Amino acid sequence: MKRGTTLLAIALLMASMLLGVWAWGRELYVTTVFGALGVMAAVSILWAESRRAYRMMQLLLESLSAKDYSIAFSEASRRSADIDALARSINGIVDSYKQREMEVQTQLSYLETLLGNIDTALIVTTPEGSVEWANRATTQLLLDYVPRHIDELAALESTLPDTLRLMRPGHTAQLHLRKGTADEAHLVASVSIYTTGQRTLHIYSIRNIREVLEENEMESWQKLIRVLTHEIMNSLTPIISLSETLEEYLPEESGSSEFSEKTESTESTALLRQGLQTIHRRSGGLLEFMKNYRKVALVPQPLCSDVKAEELVSALMPLFISTEHITYRFALQHPDRLLHIDRTQMEQVLINLLKNATEACAHTSGAVVTLTDSIDEATGRYCLHVTDNGPGILPEVQEKIFIPFFTTKPQGSGIGLALSRQIVRLHRGTLSVASVEGCTRFTVEVH
Repeated sequence: MKRGTTLLAIALLMASMLLGVWAWGRELYVTTVFGALGVMAAVSILWAESRRAYRMMQLLLESLSAKDYSIAFSEASRRSADIDALARSINGIVDSYKQREMEVQTQLSYLETLLGNIDTALIVTTPEGSVEWANRATTQLLLDYVPRHIDELAALESTLPDTLRLMRPGHTAQLHLRKGTADEAHLVASVSIYTTGQRTLHIYSIRNIREVLEENEMESWQKLIRVLTHEIMNSLTPIISLSETLEEYLPEESGSSEFSEKTESTESTALLRQGLQTIHRRSGGLLEFMKNYRKVALVPQPLCSDVKAEELVSALMPLFISTEHITYRFALQHPDRLLHIDRTQMEQVLINLLKNATEACAHTSGAVVTLTDSIDEATGRYCLHVTDNGPGILPEVQEKIFIPFFTTKPQGSGIGLALSRQIVRLHRGTLSVASVEGCTRFTVEVH
């Protein structure tokens, strides 16, 4: 009775009704009873079919509402072709929704992974400030955890929550925050308002622009340096050559010559000689100065290879041996960490930092210079720290020490730290400083 069950039931119903009416009219009551039974049987069959179909539709709607796509009906029940056809349709609908849901989930997973790996902190909140979602950069730039409310950001800066609340789309706010013992971060925040249905969400984006500012600053210095070195050195070379040539034409101071007879006096000759020597000396000094400019502008690209941290540091230890005036300490917690660096360039950076630390402690009793390491928990990057117990660096000086040719030393050239930062930047790392009275720490952060 599988094929056309519903049609047969309808045919039975019609035939039974006609039989019953016909038999009743002729007072054939037994036949009438059989007609009535046939009607009841047909109605029972139709009722069972409709109940099965209704139950299947109800399960379909409940599954779609709950996004449960595990429902499946047998397509070979051997009871009714109509029910089997309905089962196939429902299974097709469920499979279609399941496929669409998988595509949506895949796309959401892709977008979440993408947003989770960008270096911009994204925080989605309600208008009241409750946090609904935040990406991984939020824990790296701001708190060490995903906040539940933007008021928790007051732990970084008391005015930060109010600053975010007062922001409007299309405007930005610059923030200066310090997370723990890290260097002060220069951040830019913006907000977008997204409305869907009856819900309104605020999407805050906060990104660190410190590295961008430093990179732009270094690029500007390099462009300026290249122009200056080209123009000034081209002019200095003939000046130096001309002053040497003119000096050769001057007579010896102890004797007389045809040239000395043509000069007004011996004093004039001495004055002319002194002037030419000054021109030569100052031109030579300026030429040497411009060569130092070139060192900052023309740092070669690093030739990187894998080097263990212990191998890098052990090569420096013979250069810095403790004396009765200063103690050097080298202590690595991760000696086997592999660093992808240009060993020669990175050694030069650490030598510059250790040398500066040594000079900073020159007048400190019980001077100690240490080289230690750590791993940044937020980024997983490797850090080398050079610390000294000297007098410290003034806050206004800290902002300038990486500017080329800025120095507080009487005989300093001002290129050591600028060159070191440029080398570290070419390694896609950072060089930063933190200083208070009695403690200065330079940190090199690399992959």
